[in-house]
Amino acid sequence: MMKIRIERGTEKTVQVRYRNGFLIEVPDGLSPTEQSSQVEAALSAWLKAKLYEDASALIQQVSRQIEVKPKGLRLREQKHLWGSCGKDGIIYLNWRLIHAPRPVLEYAVVHELCHLRFRTHSNEFWMLVRSVLPDYETRKRWLDEAGELVGSRG
Repeated sequence: MMKIRIERGTEKTVQVRYRNGFLIEVPDGLSPTEQSSQVEAALSAWLKAKLYEDASALIQQVSRQIEVKPKGLRLREQKHLWGSCGKDGIIYLNWRLIHAPRPVLEYAVVHELCHLRFRTHSNEFWMLVRSVLPDYETRKRWLDEAGELVGSRG
């Protein structure tokens, strides 16, 4: 749960800032419907950009650690998956992971990166995941049990 404050601003577009909660500045003259849709779009774009930044940093760090080279990162709206690893080497993450605790995002990134080495959920795959995140089972359990709270059904 985050505090959101909406105020009138001087810019011509909706501006999103974060400091102990969100401050969203909206231009004058918007109807309530326009304001609602523009605030939703701006907040969604801000959240996706933040997730991309955080996940990219994790990918760089973990990729070196387990010696894999992903070809990219893409964020998606996924109803039933938290992430996937394409055969093309691109890591796909559900953008709603931004609403999950940081350790859960770390688990999702590590899980998908490990698929660059092992395509299946073999014992070797889980050993590699454990080598990076010894407590991965706790993080995975959060997704299994609480994932619907942030927008996916695992």
